[in-house]
Amino acid sequence: MGLVDSIVKVVRAPHVNFGENYYVPTDEPEFFPKRQCKIVTSDGKQVGYLGIVHAEVLRKFGIPDPCTFVEMDLEALL
Repeated sequence: MGLVDSIVKVVRAPHVNFGENYYVPTDEPEFFPKRQCKIVTSDGKQVGYLGIVHAEVLRKFGIPDPCTFVEMDLEALL
């Protein structure tokens, strides 16, 4: 979340407003429950998501260590 917070602070484009809370909880199966969210602007437009990757997904891809996945549409922020 720190990386996302930094990006949000840097990208203060006039057409993008994040408001106070830009993390919205989600329930995607590839992430651990309650350890995931989508990133939205104040008008509700989704610009990304992040979460701790579920152990079953890591196992299927042969990834031995826990990891977090972050994706942001930077083009939407420019």
